[in-house]
Amino acid sequence: MFADGVAPQVLNETLRIGTVQLCNADYAVLASESTKGPLWSAEDLTEENLEIADRTRRQGSFYPDERLPVSIRAALEDYRSSGYDRGHMTPSGDEPGVQAQRQSFLLSNIVPQTAELNRGPWEGVESAVRGWARQEGEIFVVTGPGYDPDQTRTIGAGRIPVPAVTWKAIYDPAANGMGAYVCLNTRRPTWRVLKTPWF
Repeated sequence: MFADGVAPQVLNETLRIGTVQLCNADYAVLASESTKGPLWSAEDLTEENLEIADRTRRQGSFYPDERLPVSIRAALEDYRSSGYDRGHMTPSGDEPGVQAQRQSFLLSNIVPQTAELNRGPWEGVESAVRGWARQEGEIFVVTGPGYDPDQTRTIGAGRIPVPAVTWKAIYDPAANGMGAYVCLNTRRPTWRVLKTPWF
């Protein structure tokens, strides 16, 4: 699931405290006690897997990740009536087959996103990344939230922090190219592309 078999690194020592890495059928996450969600979600996105995903009808319900201790785990109740969508980091549309797709609905792969971002630019980013995977044959994708230390907005009894941004970084091993999208998690979301010439 990782380029050259190396998992993404969290450089901030404080953020590394209370984290658990979880592997699923087709993606991995680093779950965090401080966010009760992922710090990153990583996948090896291939054209072959997307062909299987295309034939798999999207289905699934969100559910808590019971592999995690309660202190790290988000609950469905945290999102109810919160005003935020449950935003996938690794999207269900990338996942090949029913089991992999079901695992994408684990709350350990979810962060609070505004409906305007989740159903707008973020959906466009996910589609564009799938297009590149189909074109290139294989890319590595790492997705995650970014938090503003001055922003204290949380949702639910579990006090799930709302990220200021969500981002998606892409590496193409064949072209040795990389780039990233960064999207503001607001009611009027904007996004930008950080790119190399490959993009």
